[in-house]
Formats: sequence, structure tokens, C-alpha cells
Amino acid sequence: DILATSSKCFVTCRSEAGGKNCGVIIKAGLSSWKKKLNTETLELQSPRVLVVCGSANRAISLIKEIRSATQNLFFVGKFFSRHIKYKQNVQMLKENNGKNVPIVVGTPARINKLLQEKHLLLRSTELMIIDMSRDRK
Repeated sequence: DILATSSKCFVTCRSEAGGKNCGVIIKAGLSSWKKKLNTETLELQSPRVLVVCGSANRAISLIKEIRSATQNLFFVGKFFSRHIKYKQNVQMLKENNGKNVPIVVGTPARINKLLQEKHLLLRSTELMIIDMSRDRK
């Protein structure tokens, strides 16, 4: 169901081109976003927002954008292999019944592995951002 999309579901997410940044898209994409990102209302291992990007460098940039736009009110999980072990991601999702990870930003390989092994669930996910930007390098 999450993949059933229409053309109105796609927006440009390129802050370097003067477009909306991902933090702004999260705020616009979730009605009453502060309430929806509240860590007390999340389902086990299922973030409210999932951001998929091509590399760890890009993920770090997006995490900074999201934290800035949401004024650091919510924890943003880092889900990529650079300096973060797979087991750390699994523990992060299971810790405190998964209530501490309302936003997940990661690379396709890490997110896919977590999904396949059912450590990451999409039951409560209401917004998925697929970042198509390239790294500046």
C-alpha cells in the first residue's frame, strides 16, 4: 500500500536548488506533525517518517536539515553502515519499544536488510521520502 502512488505524491527536495528541504516536507507532509512524531504514540519498530538516500554523506546532510527544520524536537535515527553497526540499528529500533525513533534516515542497503529481517516495520510509516540528490563529491 505504501508504494501505491500518484504523480501528486512527488516533490522536489533539493535545498541546493532553492527548493524545499526535507525537514519542511516532513512538516508539510504530516498533518499535526508534532503530535504524529510524538515518541509516545509510535508503534514498535515502525517510524512515522522514512527517508531513503543514496549514501551516508547525503544521509548526514539530510539529518542536519531535518533536525534544523524540526528544531531538534525529535530523535532522527541514522541507518547506514559508516560508523554504525547493524546490531546498533536493531537495538535502536527495539529499545524503549521502538518509541524513540520517529524519523529514520538511511541508505537503501541498510533499510532493505532491516526490512527483510523484520527489524524495521512500516505499519506506522506515513511519509516516505526518497532522496534522489547526488553527493557533491
